Amino acid sequence: MPEHGPLAALTAQAVRAALQAGQFSAQVYGEALLARCAAFGTLNALAWLEPEAVLRQARDADRARAAGEPVGSLAGLPVVVKDNIDTPGFPTSAGNAWLRSCLPDTAAPVWQALAGQGAILLGKANMHELAAGGTSNNPVFGRVGNPVSPGRIAGGSSGGTAAAIAAGLAPLGLGTDTSGSLRTPASFCGIAALRPTTAGERAYSAQGIVPLVAALDTAGPMARSVADLVLLHGAITARSPSMPPAPEGLRLGVPRSYFWDRLQAPVDQLCRMALGRLQDAGIACIELDLGELAEEAVHWQIELGRAGRLRDLRAFLAQRLPGVDLREFIGAIRSEDVRALYLDSPASAQAEAPILREHLPRLRRRYQHLLDTHCLDAIAYPCVPVAAPLEAQARGRPDDVIELHGQSVALGLALARNARFAAALGAPALVLPAGRSEEGLAIGLELAARLGDDGRLLALGQTVEAVLASHRQKTPKFE
Repeated sequence: MPEHGPLAALTAQAVRAALQAGQFSAQVYGEALLARCAAFGTLNALAWLEPEAVLRQARDADRARAAGEPVGSLAGLPVVVKDNIDTPGFPTSAGNAWLRSCLPDTAAPVWQALAGQGAILLGKANMHELAAGGTSNNPVFGRVGNPVSPGRIAGGSSGGTAAAIAAGLAPLGLGTDTSGSLRTPASFCGIAALRPTTAGERAYSAQGIVPLVAALDTAGPMARSVADLVLLHGAITARSPSMPPAPEGLRLGVPRSYFWDRLQAPVDQLCRMALGRLQDAGIACIELDLGELAEEAVHWQIELGRAGRLRDLRAFLAQRLPGVDLREFIGAIRSEDVRALYLDSPASAQAEAPILREHLPRLRRRYQHLLDTHCLDAIAYPCVPVAAPLEAQARGRPDDVIELHGQSVALGLALARNARFAAALGAPALVLPAGRSEEGLAIGLELAARLGDDGRLLALGQTVEAVLASHRQKTPKFE
């Protein structure tokens, strides 16, 4: 194993404890991660990286700690930030060639909160162009590789953040999610991610983020464990973490219809095994019929995207690049699938109001009522119906398809099918590893909870993670 391997394999919680105990310095840790970045450069996980700035921040953290000065909860911990989130000192390109010169004056509140707790900005993560796809096959910065399953996609659009964390380039990261862009790459790369509440009172600010669909967009934390997500979530929300509950007495709803339909064999097998292990640990898994709720929610999520996408891009360009013609900008988008998505968007956004004011609130009430009626802590389902597709299946074209139970399905629709539900309702959703297939493919299990229950969901996730980890016969080698 390379010398930087042991340090890179540590969780954020372990690094934090080691820094506090003086077992190694933030500079030594930063040097190890930068060596890791150089060794895994072909992943294309990072779009922007300034090693000297990383080491300077690490030395500052070490000096403050040695002097006995107050340090934040994340002091000395490097974080990768998706390239559509404003961080002064780096461009906010959102994976787009035209935006590579877009230098923000102020930090996005989500990053400012982490920086305020002493987090070190390791670099900006590569992504699917404009966050408008699920593969992170980016023609501007290069395709993001999957460190868990070489030759397969990392997922998107937060693929660079997921790949960087899975490969040990950083212990923590920020991504964004509109239709599954946090959760899909987390599932494919074998890590954990949280899409926080977006309905009603947002858990995270959306300011300083290049919009895809502003009504649905949110930043979210990514890490190799749920406990590490708690660190980032606490720093962003300034709320104390909830204690993980005992498994006995917990109740998970299992909505078989829609979410568990037409799954690839390894996804079906591993997620069913995961439920079995949770039941063995004392967690009740209750069969739940959502009726047409899931399909209707997904329908309106898609329609909301079509209604607001073009308008939100126009408003962003007017603010950041005044004078740039919208049609010219869209014509210069290098990803064929992304360009086609914008060209297919209607110019009018009149359909957005009834979706936001009538349809989605009605579905949220039905969802909350079902959880209350069955006394459920959350619902559980496979994050993505398929395992990570081969890179050859993700050409970056709008006609990319994947075979699913003998039928050709549009790749983008297949990747986001299950994840769209929580995005539509604005409910918090957590993905964590369910296990690895016989081929070594990572499969993610998703848990969705009540609106606003982000902290309780993370606590539940730690319990579920501990149960599933205790059944794994071996941990994949970290090299």
